[in-house]
Amino acid sequence: MKIFSEELVERAVSELHIADLSQATIGDVLLVAQYLEKETGIPFIRMDQGSPGLPANQIGIEASARPGGRFTISGRCGCG
Repeated sequence: MKIFSEELVERAVSELHIADLSQATIGDVLLVAQYLEKETGIPFIRMDQGSPGLPANQIGIEASARPGGRFTISGRCGCG
């Protein structure tokens, strides 16, 4: 089941001038969430962690990208 179309997510990323969603900062991801909320009326539950401006820890990136994992960094954002 798709919650958001890939086109809508791509439009959000483009309009917000985010070069690569998989490398986005926490602030950028929150902006995308706000954009999607506004466009769809579907609220997000925000459970973000980290320090704005700091890159994600490589261990976390690798763990989340493992096959069979619920979430991956490579564009899986509830749109696929």
